[in-house]
Amino acid sequence: MYLPAKVTDFFMKQWGLSDDTPCTSIDHKTFRSHLKTLSAYPVKSIGTKGFKDAQACFGGVKLSEINPDTMESKKIPGVYFAGEILDVVGPCGGYNLHWAFATGFIAGQAIAQI
Repeated sequence: MYLPAKVTDFFMKQWGLSDDTPCTSIDHKTFRSHLKTLSAYPVKSIGTKGFKDAQACFGGVKLSEINPDTMESKKIPGVYFAGEILDVVGPCGGYNLHWAFATGFIAGQAIAQI
């Protein structure tokens, strides 16, 4: 599963599909349209837990294992990574957020081109 169940259920209902519909039963044009809808769906931030709970971590997928132009895995084609799942650490002050937004944008653009 690539998406949380609640997200999958939401979009399946939006597209008028039952939850047991195999992807292979959807024609390429329709599937591509669904991917575009998914990648363009607006997500609104409603707040944070504040600085007290803010954290930075390190470790994750090595940058040598992804294509930096698309953020696609070199080991598993069709899998894209962004943000803190990648082994990149920046100092506090927005660097990690910038990395997350930038890599998310790159991955999103690449996925939208599928």
